[in-house]
Amino acid sequence: MKLEPHPLAALFPPMGAEEFKETKASIEANGLRHPITLLDGKILDGWNRYRACDELGIKAETVEFTGPDPLAFVLDENVRRRQLSESQKAMIASRLATLKNGQKKEAASIQAGSMSQADAATAVGVARAQVQYARVVQEKGSAELVRAVEQNRISVSAAKALVALPPKTQAAISLEKDERSRRQLVKEAKRTAAAMPKPEPQPVELALSIQTAKVGGPAYYTIKAWSALSKSERLDLIAEGFESGRSVMNEQKSTAIEWAQFSLNTVNGCLHGCPYCYARDASEKFPYKFEPVFHPARLAAPTNTKFPAEKVAADASFRNVFANSMSDLFGQWVPVEWIDATLRMAARNARWRFLMLTKFPQRAADFEFPDNVWMGTTVDAQARVANAEKAFTKIRCKTKWLSVEPMLEPLQFKNLGLFQWVVIGGASPSAQTPPWVPPFDWVAELQVAAREAGCRIYHKTNLHLPDSIRIREFPWVAPRERALPKPFRYLKGM
Repeated sequence: MKLEPHPLAALFPPMGAEEFKETKASIEANGLRHPITLLDGKILDGWNRYRACDELGIKAETVEFTGPDPLAFVLDENVRRRQLSESQKAMIASRLATLKNGQKKEAASIQAGSMSQADAATAVGVARAQVQYARVVQEKGSAELVRAVEQNRISVSAAKALVALPPKTQAAISLEKDERSRRQLVKEAKRTAAAMPKPEPQPVELALSIQTAKVGGPAYYTIKAWSALSKSERLDLIAEGFESGRSVMNEQKSTAIEWAQFSLNTVNGCLHGCPYCYARDASEKFPYKFEPVFHPARLAAPTNTKFPAEKVAADASFRNVFANSMSDLFGQWVPVEWIDATLRMAARNARWRFLMLTKFPQRAADFEFPDNVWMGTTVDAQARVANAEKAFTKIRCKTKWLSVEPMLEPLQFKNLGLFQWVVIGGASPSAQTPPWVPPFDWVAELQVAAREAGCRIYHKTNLHLPDSIRIREFPWVAPRERALPKPFRYLKGM
């Protein structure tokens, strides 16, 4: 009796002709080295090996899957073993997010109902935007174009641009065997697709219209304007931001955030309403004031900014970028696409370190961070401590930190060891608040607790401490030990 693939195995594309030929030759010469794994009488892993055995007339050895999570198993086996490209992973994640309920019920690890694109992207290990591209290709692309992406002959981002062309044109490009010719055809087709007239936008209220005012060059989009765009338009804007944006990062000219010598705001504006907010005061010069907006063109800024290698060698702060210093990227109002795009930006620019802060750490726990992102939360009062500690037990990030600025009261932590870095500061004057320097006893008590928990410490300039005692440390960098000058060692044994 012929076996059938399990729905989870069907997520993965069949091998290309050459790869299958090599697999078949290996089995013919060496036998089946890895048995076929079954679940509920269907092939969970080893579909291509089973096909090869069937064609060779060899009986395939099978074993029954007994683990707790078939989805995790099949993802690990296929993604790890087959060395799939980002585009191939995106197509798999898109299928995973669109499995029918009946198929989901066959897979014990997937609950009935839709798996979100974000969850599918995380499971497969690919950016969510790539999964969105894959969804467009699978829904609108020709069968030949879908196969070309699955076989890694055309990238999913290029294929997404080609779906605007007639199916026959898509097929002709997809079937072109010469790689150089195919790339040229893709390039020309993308230009053709971009020049095709777009459908007239649906009328929306004036408040929803796209903002086109220029602020330092790139256009910006309010949340309402962004929501009025179609999904494909939003993806296009993000892709164009990465590819064509001309922005650069801001190099600091003051000591306000001296632990990061660069800043970058893909998102401006915030709805928290904190009275001491310096960012709200600084935003008065913008047309949008402090309303949350997104700047897609700034996604290219880290790539466009020259990396200061010589300065970094002397001062670690020149590697640091305070990302979204004028907003809360993880505010409940921020669209997921803005967050995903910003995290992709960080992942693409591994030489830089991106320092992020939020007062909604529970939402940050929904995302996975590349190693060059330091994720932090502001704890200005005791009421924020429990939420911060609870959220950071779940946050998937290598470097976690606390910004205790401004320190408005003495703070007690139960699990300060969750964090690698504690930044302590007061408050500079704002439109609504006077300057504030916390009592030194508060600072000293937190400093002792941080030391006991193994945290690095950084004193902000607005504590007004003399340089002789101010601490300026960074995670993963051993602090400099201060040696007592020899003339003071007047007692034996000093």
